[in-house]
Amino acid sequence: MLYNLDCPIRVTNFGKVTQMHGRWHKGRAISENLVLYCTDGSLDMQIGSQVYSARKGDILFIKRGVFYRPLDSDGCTYCFFHFSASEYVEEYTAPERITVVKSPEIYEGDFAYSCHTERKSVVRLSEHMKSVPPDVSEILERAVKLMPSVRFYDIVMLDNILRELLITVQGDRNMRSYSKKLTEILAFVDAEFQSEITLGTLSERFGLSESYIARLFRRELSQKPSEYINSLRISAAKSMLLHTELTASEISEKVGFSDVYYFSRVFSKICGISPTAFRNAKT
Repeated sequence: MLYNLDCPIRVTNFGKVTQMHGRWHKGRAISENLVLYCTDGSLDMQIGSQVYSARKGDILFIKRGVFYRPLDSDGCTYCFFHFSASEYVEEYTAPERITVVKSPEIYEGDFAYSCHTERKSVVRLSEHMKSVPPDVSEILERAVKLMPSVRFYDIVMLDNILRELLITVQGDRNMRSYSKKLTEILAFVDAEFQSEITLGTLSERFGLSESYIARLFRRELSQKPSEYINSLRISAAKSMLLHTELTASEISEKVGFSDVYYFSRVFSKICGISPTAFRNAKT
């Protein structure tokens, strides 16, 4: 999801909510975009056909018009923003001209910059859960202290705080995409995660050493290749557990695990409960 910050972005609903247990509504699709940040506890959320697990410090982005449904949890506290954006950008092409030069003649202080660009102020948000920088908590603490029902000033400030939040947590920080090599590797892994993929497989396919590939993942994703692959497999498995009658063994094989016991261990490590407990909790 790409949003152009040069156009108005308005907060239409904001709050902090504590839920003692999940399923506090039966699911809906709203006409505005939703940002949900988990400040304590945990929650599972179905977004479209996928299920995402959010823990303290995780954030969910839900595009307007997309069905979402809270699932069972042991209790959680979260902040949320409903917001409208007057322009939604489907594609973004880098501008032909970006010029930023030091301009000491403009200001007699230490330095100044002259910025001339055709680039739109675009933030890129992913429709999924992600961990966010620590300063997000500070941003939300400022939002919670506002009183938009009392002061018009606070309504304007709430809009600005949301813009700051979107800039801080955007999936493509500073409009920098992944390196070309990692982008190619991720495209392959995203399409083939059900198959047997190892560092050796990636090394042979892309002509890179295993150690170099491991460094790419660690530097740009802060993950091991195996952790990234397993996260894709477990996400797919959760959807199958929720929407199919396949056994854990069948699901394990379909998402790329050769051993159902290893699948169960990985699932429990990532989700905190076993595949069977996860399925039973949703019925």
